[in-house]
Amino acid sequence: MCSNGDSLLIWRNSPAVVIGRYQNPWLESDVRFCQANGIRLARRHSGGGAVYHDEGNINISVLTTHEGHSRKRNLQILAHFLNAELLCRLSDDVDIGTSRLIANSRDDLLIGKPPNGGAKVSGTAARIARGRAYHHFTLLVDVGMDALRHSLNSPFKDRIETNASRSVPAKSVGNLAQHIKRSTNQLVGTEELVEKVTDCVLRAFISQYESSKLVRWGGEMDKLRGIDEILNNLRSDEWVYGKTPKFTLQLMDNGGAICVENNGLICESSSGQFSIGTPFHKAFLSLSSDCFK
Repeated sequence: MCSNGDSLLIWRNSPAVVIGRYQNPWLESDVRFCQANGIRLARRHSGGGAVYHDEGNINISVLTTHEGHSRKRNLQILAHFLNAELLCRLSDDVDIGTSRLIANSRDDLLIGKPPNGGAKVSGTAARIARGRAYHHFTLLVDVGMDALRHSLNSPFKDRIETNASRSVPAKSVGNLAQHIKRSTNQLVGTEELVEKVTDCVLRAFISQYESSKLVRWGGEMDKLRGIDEILNNLRSDEWVYGKTPKFTLQLMDNGGAICVENNGLICESSSGQFSIGTPFHKAFLSLSSDCFK
């Protein structure tokens, strides 16, 4: 927390797929895979695309006034510090030309060879409301790539018709750990690397303010005063599934289809297994995956 009211939140969470405010979970993720593997599905208030989180990923949220909001500046500050402080210091013989972070026009952070960068290690989302703004972005340090790829690979991406926002998949996704381990003889463990990156992020943003106060929270979010109602809403099926924009899912090659309204309820169905008025997510998860082949 800084003297002018700005705040920086750095946090991690257990495995989850987080979709944008106006996205379709069935289009952006493999919902059944996520459920079977303990990967929670969440919908955020801001727009943007779907991302995968686990404890090898750092989440960064920058809260400012509307006037002080700048995604590009935030990313440039972070890239500068990580290039100078982390990549060089952890890697004895690092080639800065091939292990350099840059921000692209989509406000992603890429690591690779300038000027075009390489693998995406950070994606961005933002929201402005009532004079305040927040910019949040991921930083892939040592994420489970198999879980990331499977959880974000929808089996229905070619069978859903909708006006929902669609994610733009990166050509290549990577971890910071890949580049640091590749450039030094001594391997750096995930927790050690996460701690070093977190420290670098803190110093990068604190350096932009005259004074600041560091607050560490190691407990559960639901222990924070006044947050119960917010958490209950974000965890509810009405928010996660019910806020999905209207869509039509083609069931099989024979032309069968299901239409789901904005509130997540089935409004049209050519299959007896999907009753009109039923929440689609409940009907979907109760059936075998063979029903959708």
